[in-house]
Amino acid sequence: MYNKASTQNNLKREFLRNMKTIRADHLGMCFGVRDAIASAKEKSRKSPVTVYGELVHNQQVLEDLESSGITVESDLNRIQTTEVLITA
Repeated sequence: MYNKASTQNNLKREFLRNMKTIRADHLGMCFGVRDAIASAKEKSRKSPVTVYGELVHNQQVLEDLESSGITVESDLNRIQTTEVLITA
């Protein structure tokens, strides 16, 4: 008797047993995030900038932004700059 669920499970196990995982040497970010970070850094050279929300969920990148003089804020009431970039 044919058991569809059992056959599918066997195929999954066979696939996973033969699968090879390759990790990339360099992990990047999408062009939209890359461009937003570049825009924030460019604007911060002229005047103080606050980013409302996170441009990226990467602590190292957020720390780099803050070391460039960019404030990342999640509370509108705490924003103290006239230049504000709002994340989507």
